[in-house]
Amino acid sequence: MNPSSQPPHDPVVLRLRSNATDLADHQTGLVTLQVQPSNVKTRVQFPGLNTIRFYAALAVIVIHVSDHFPPDHIFFQIVKLFFPDSQSAVNLFFVLSGFLITHLLLSERKTTGRINIRNFYIRRTLRIWPLYYWVTLLGLVIFPILFGPSYPITDMPRYRIVLAFGLLPNFTVILWPMLHLWSIGVEEQFYALWPWVNRNDLTVLRVSFGIIIVKLLVTPIILSFNNEWITATFFYSLRFECMAIGALGAYLYTYKFHYMKWIYHPWVQTATFGAFIYLGVFDVGNNTYNTIWTSLAYIVFIMNVATNHHSLLKLNFRPIEKLGEISYGLYLYHFPILYLIYFTAQKTGFEIMWTSPFLLLIITLGSTWAIAAVSYHWFEKPFLNLKKKFSSPDLHSNAAGKIME
Repeated sequence: MNPSSQPPHDPVVLRLRSNATDLADHQTGLVTLQVQPSNVKTRVQFPGLNTIRFYAALAVIVIHVSDHFPPDHIFFQIVKLFFPDSQSAVNLFFVLSGFLITHLLLSERKTTGRINIRNFYIRRTLRIWPLYYWVTLLGLVIFPILFGPSYPITDMPRYRIVLAFGLLPNFTVILWPMLHLWSIGVEEQFYALWPWVNRNDLTVLRVSFGIIIVKLLVTPIILSFNNEWITATFFYSLRFECMAIGALGAYLYTYKFHYMKWIYHPWVQTATFGAFIYLGVFDVGNNTYNTIWTSLAYIVFIMNVATNHHSLLKLNFRPIEKLGEISYGLYLYHFPILYLIYFTAQKTGFEIMWTSPFLLLIITLGSTWAIAAVSYHWFEKPFLNLKKKFSSPDLHSNAAGKIME
């Protein structure tokens, strides 16, 4: 990379010229490059990412509410105008995750000369595990005690419970209130190896492209020999390719910034934003090929919103970004809350699940927001504060979202 070929205001140039350190402030959803020439500090931020994170979480919740109504219901039709399907929304989480965490790892190695893998695992554990295991305990232990024989766990094989507590929920099908845990398992499996990959620039490229190619070529072969539903679901859900595409975006931004002019081109932005809208209106289908092309659109969208000072779309809305801070809780709590509403409706005879979609949505969103906010400030925050002790002196990270380190 030739620094002289880049504009003087470019964050990468600033970092190269002034012994910069990287600061990932996950509690505001912004990745900040903290430049330190002598006693002067300048910050270049990644804005709008919490807004994207909140939109993805909101899409998953709204779609899961709409799933309780027939496709021809007016509520379902309205939802499809504004949100992609839940799988595409989760893909957006994955791509954003791959971009941010890879950027942090590459920046840590660039500024400190190494990646502290032990501290990475500790930070990841302190961010993800407490809430994951609390919700898992809630759905697989506490709910069965509260609801008794009516709870669906009574017929579930015990090995599925073991897989859920072993961070392998995507290897099986967990009962309804815990179905969404699969995505957490996929991320944890990916990031178990990812810091080792990032110890070398060339390895990052090779492994990222390798994951995408293998997923494209191997999955159809496997499914041709075994196309049972559980097999197809597992291989489709193992969406390492989404995080790999996010990682390629991070590599491009960190080391090949002179290529970013193509990403930033107004026509590319317009086409990407158009694709984003298209995904919200039309059902593109869930398969590996569609996952890859939608992930490519997502990474271009993310990079423009977060890193392009002349982006056609600005998403740094403070009230919405505050909601993005609790997106991990919004995502994990919404399914158990939906079950509680369903159980209460059955007991009271109020058929809200079938007759009042907008009321169901309001109750679900309000309850999920309240519980996620309380959980974030009183349950998750102590772990986030502890996590600071394991941050690099030159690269601090305080995660606030499901997809963050």
